[in-house]
Amino acid sequence: MPVATRSQLKVLPLEHFPLEKLPVELQQMIWSLTLPSQMHYTSPGDPSLLIRSPPLPAALLVNTLSRETAQRHLSRFLRDGQAGDKEDSPYGYFNPELDLLHIDSKSTLQSNPKLAHLTFPLISVGVDLLFATSSVPHRNMAKALKSNGSQVFFCSTDNVIQLSGHEKCRAIRPVAEPQPRAGRGTEDADSSDYYFRNDYITTTSADFPAVLPGDNPSVHWVFDMPLCCGCRSAYRRARKRVEDKRETAQRRARREAKRLKKMTGST
Repeated sequence: MPVATRSQLKVLPLEHFPLEKLPVELQQMIWSLTLPSQMHYTSPGDPSLLIRSPPLPAALLVNTLSRETAQRHLSRFLRDGQAGDKEDSPYGYFNPELDLLHIDSKSTLQSNPKLAHLTFPLISVGVDLLFATSSVPHRNMAKALKSNGSQVFFCSTDNVIQLSGHEKCRAIRPVAEPQPRAGRGTEDADSSDYYFRNDYITTTSADFPAVLPGDNPSVHWVFDMPLCCGCRSAYRRARKRVEDKRETAQRRARREAKRLKKMTGST
């Protein structure tokens, strides 16, 4: 075996490490080594053992493969339930099949600066239209998302897919890509509750990416995001239900188009 030269033994800087040239299995092993562990602790006056979810994994910040590896090892990135005074709130739920991060607008986005560097192609921010003025994301995150290239959607959280056996589960997992809300533009724009009822919300920040060019930068369309619980068996069923509903709507639209074409042709 030839003697290695000094240049061959030189350690490459991290930014020049050819990670993407390694076999996929080896890349996954490397990403798994970056994952944090759950933290177990006790609270004064509470004899039970509590589990705190790990901090935001670095693997979420890189690419799809790293996120898929993190998903398999950590199952989900959500602290379920209400956060205590000294705990962070949920920071979001990742769906690897969509490469989408769904964030609850009530999360402590302003206290988790790592969220500003996420490289997800799609980020959905759940909003409650009944309390839109109090649930818009923090403007610090808005400034960061504006420059990282992600496509950000404000999504209604009221489209919950109820499955038998999962009625008491919390709906947290995005099932499909954000879709335009049905009936958009049909309401009276002069209605006093129009902003909070169906189509769009207003924010105090103009730093969120504009959904439609030329729109008021502080006005944002609200999309529809089907959600289901985080149980392993629920997602496939919920996804199929969404796809079946979409196919049915497409068939109806095609039939209606044919009917109108015949009517116009006969006249």
